[in-house]
Amino acid sequence: MDGMSALSECYDAFYRALDEAVRKQGPLDGILGFGGTVSQAPCHRELVLSVREIIGKWEEKEKAAEAVRRILWEQQGREDSHAYFTLSAVHAEVLPLISSLSPEEALELSGDYERMLPRRKRLPVQDEVLRQLKKHAGITEKRGWFSRK
Repeated sequence: MDGMSALSECYDAFYRALDEAVRKQGPLDGILGFGGTVSQAPCHRELVLSVREIIGKWEEKEKAAEAVRRILWEQQGREDSHAYFTLSAVHAEVLPLISSLSPEEALELSGDYERMLPRRKRLPVQDEVLRQLKKHAGITEKRGWFSRK
């Protein structure tokens, strides 16, 4: 199985497990600490570990941009779902792939990513991904009185 197929299967398994956790949740689960909540379902951790493993074995340099785009854009349109913060956390797993991108691909991805996630919606991990994409594209950011390196 190639890397993109493995990523697709990984996300499909996550959504199936998440739907099952939502379906099994009782009306009072999580109240006063009793029962479990959907956010405590093991599928969240399993997704992060699976994506980390897939990226760790990634050998398809020519498909790196496609994989980065898939992982970064997976959360789009899911702002009010149980998956949103897990999908955001997985963004950190693209960092090893950024060095496989061409500067042009990194520039395109950084621009699209910045438009998709305005500064006010970004988490620290997403700021780091954007910073690394820009750095690989050769863009230096200037902030106020100093230039950040």
